[in-house]
Amino acid sequence: MTPIEDVSVAAQLSAWIHQALDAHHAITAQLPRLEQLAGESADANQDEPECRALRETSAELSASISSLFDRESRMIFPMLRRLADQTSISPCRAGSVSAWVRQMIRMQTQIQEALNHLRELATAHLSPVGPCESCHNLLSQANLIANAFEKQAEFERKSLFDWAIIFEEELICRST
Repeated sequence: MTPIEDVSVAAQLSAWIHQALDAHHAITAQLPRLEQLAGESADANQDEPECRALRETSAELSASISSLFDRESRMIFPMLRRLADQTSISPCRAGSVSAWVRQMIRMQTQIQEALNHLRELATAHLSPVGPCESCHNLLSQANLIANAFEKQAEFERKSLFDWAIIFEEELICRST
C-alpha cells in the first residue's frame, strides 16, 4: 500500500477503523446473551462438571473479547492513526507497531481457541431435541459470535494490521 500522504489512504484507514469499531460493538452486544445461555446450560446440567464450567468459560471468554476490543480501540487504533501521520520513524521506535500488531493477533488467536473450546463443550453435551434446549441455544449463540469474531479478526489482519506492518517497514527504510 502507498504511504499515507495520499488523502484517500488516510480516508481508507479511518473507514477501516470505523468498520472495526462497529463490528466490535455488534459482537460485544451478543456477549450477555452468551453468558445467559451458558448459565442456563450449567443450571440445567448441574450433575455434569463440564456443563457447570460453561458459565465460567463463557464469562472468561466475554472478558477476553471485551479486553481485546478495549485495547484495540484505546491503544492500537490511535497508534495506527499516529503512524499514518508520520514521515519517518526513530530507530528506538522501529518495529514497535509490528510488535503490538503481533500481540493483538496472538490475543485474537487465543480468543478463537476459547470460542472453539466453548463450542466443543456445548456440542459434547447436546441433548436430544426436546424440552431442554439450553446447550442447543448456547451452541447457536457461540457459533454466531465465533463466526462474527473470526470474520472481524480476518478483516483486521488483512486491512489494518497488514497496512500497519507494511507502512512501518516503509518508514523504517526511509529513516535509515
